[in-house]
Amino acid sequence: MEQVVFLSNVVDSGGLQLRTVDVDILSTRSNLNSAILQDLCCFLSLDITQFESDFDFLDKILLYRRNNIAHGQFIEIEIDTLRDMSERVIEMMRKFNNLVDNEVNLQGYRA
Repeated sequence: MEQVVFLSNVVDSGGLQLRTVDVDILSTRSNLNSAILQDLCCFLSLDITQFESDFDFLDKILLYRRNNIAHGQFIEIEIDTLRDMSERVIEMMRKFNNLVDNEVNLQGYRA
């Protein structure tokens, strides 16, 4: 519902420049998972299909390990696995950044 109010305010603003975004709407609610990534992409009109192959990685590998470590469980991670996970996270971040940059450059938010 907050998204509808926000979008309604944007549409009604006419030529005014948008200066702030409600933090609650864009909140990652602490830890990014596939559902939150889908919400962010939807909110920003980004193509979520770019990330569908990453959903299991986010939810079942990255977040699972993060939560276990955060709750005190010792998890041994091989250096190659850590390197692969780091590269995948960085690639996802670059992909997200590129999608946002493209949306801004093409002024897709005006559509």
